Amino acid sequence: MSTLSSQELKAMQTIDVISWMNESRSYLNAVYNFSGHVVGDDYAQRNNGLIEKQLVYAGLRLAAVLEKYFGNISQFPKPSVIAPSSGNIITPEEAAKHVGETLTVFGKVFGGKYLENSNGSPTLINMGAAYPPNPFTVVIYGSDRGNFSYKPEGISQCKNNLYNRLD
Repeated sequence: MSTLSSQELKAMQTIDVISWMNESRSYLNAVYNFSGHVVGDDYAQRNNGLIEKQLVYAGLRLAAVLEKYFGNISQFPKPSVIAPSSGNIITPEEAAKHVGETLTVFGKVFGGKYLENSNGSPTLINMGAAYPPNPFTVVIYGSDRGNFSYKPEGISQCKNNLYNRLD
């Protein structure tokens, strides 16, 4: 999936159900382009970019709706907190090319571990694949755990999540 700008992220968080429906309908020819009522691997590969894009958009849109109707009851950070100021979103596979930059890494979490008795008491979050050979590991030091209203290592596996900063 391509990088979303901060304007695009803000647009995704604007609740406009009719616009969302019209956008989804514009993909009908591509989405229903299979034969014999069988959706196989070739279909998924051919439409992978669109599928990923729509899943990201659905998550951002759902977050906006939940925020509007339920406000500050979530234990997870609000989209306004996790939305990057620069608007640059990369995948875990791209992270190694951006060390030292402030970006947002968006990808699936495949597990986490809190190493309470290790130096710095880090929490390690594996993104992009299970450890090893995951392409990206989020390190949250014990001194930063207080910034979370939940245990970061307990975040659901195989869900897409956003993390800022690559140091």
